[in-house]
Amino acid sequence: MPSYVHLPYVLLIIGYITRNVSAVRLQTGKIIINQGSRGCALISKSGNPCSVPPLNHFYESLVLDQDCQSSTSNHSVVASNTFDPHFIFSELPSIDSCGSLRFALHPNRNSKEMRFAVIDDAAGSNASLSIYVLPINTPPTFNLLPYVDVYQDSGAWEGTVAFGISPGISEGSWNESSQQVSLLLLDDGASSALFSAPPVLRRAGSSATLTFAVAPGAAGIATLLVSAADDGGTD
Repeated sequence: MPSYVHLPYVLLIIGYITRNVSAVRLQTGKIIINQGSRGCALISKSGNPCSVPPLNHFYESLVLDQDCQSSTSNHSVVASNTFDPHFIFSELPSIDSCGSLRFALHPNRNSKEMRFAVIDDAAGSNASLSIYVLPINTPPTFNLLPYVDVYQDSGAWEGTVAFGISPGISEGSWNESSQQVSLLLLDDGASSALFSAPPVLRRAGSSATLTFAVAPGAAGIATLLVSAADDGGTD
């Protein structure tokens, strides 16, 4: 009859080895600036001014609390919502060893919230950062005839003198299309004797018409100033 050897049970425990991953800690999770901003927002942790000269096209802000000398971490800044960062940034956001976020903006472009992930490349941890590029009101634009010639004793005159009137919408602006533009006509105050009916400027769509009547026997030069303003504020 065969015999059996009873072996003791061997309990095998498979565990997980974990490591302590340090989180990315931001000084701020939100940066709000005006379109076209450049220069330095904050000084570095060491107390020295940030490295970007005031007239440089870069914008710099301290976002990570770390020592410039001892830091060995590399951080990536990755867009985390669906937008093309190249449309707003001429130089994409990046973080240097001192924890300063640097980027450069395209002129006259703005955007609502742009979300980024700031990733510690070594530890794999990340934090969320939002950048808002606020619109500023750009001046309205128009084209104006350089002069109008009329004959003496010609009486009433009417003609289109302003063209291409626009609220100043530039590429990338989403805030100005609904603005209303008004035109203001001023004279030099010394030419009123030339007119029996003073000059009046009337806008219709993207153009404007000038009307006046020449006074009998009058001759000379009248200097008129045309300015445009929109209702979008003065920023």
